[in-house]
Amino acid sequence: MIKLVGFNIDEQHFGLPLDVVEKVVQLVWIQPLLKMPEYICGIINLHGEIIPVVNVRYIFGLSKKEIALSDQLVIATASHKKFALIVDSTREVIEICENDIVKSEHIIFGMKYVQGVVELDDGMLLINDIDKFLSEDELKSLEDVLEYEDLNKA
Repeated sequence: MIKLVGFNIDEQHFGLPLDVVEKVVQLVWIQPLLKMPEYICGIINLHGEIIPVVNVRYIFGLSKKEIALSDQLVIATASHKKFALIVDSTREVIEICENDIVKSEHIIFGMKYVQGVVELDDGMLLINDIDKFLSEDELKSLEDVLEYEDLNKA
């Protein structure tokens, strides 16, 4: 069995492996950044820790939407870095049998961040690989922006 943290964006269902998710929190104020790449909404201060907020809609190629107070943040780790992902809502932890997962290479081409798809009672759920959300260049660019922000605060 695989445990996933489920979340929704628009009417679509997504999931991340439970072992990469630290927690889910209600939306907090997001500080915009100077020279911010499109895939980053800004940063948050969560209990004294500065965490970049990733625009999952941009990564998934979904339509833009104003951030709503009802949105939630999924705090997860990718490539040894912590990120906050803005989602419309979260679901309970979902347990999936590995045999029920259709591997993405069999059905979805060009979606590098999708590991597989599973059918739930209320629709399809895309299982995501958070390590593939951002390319090496994007991760480096993000590090540069965060470093720049740190230097300007000093």
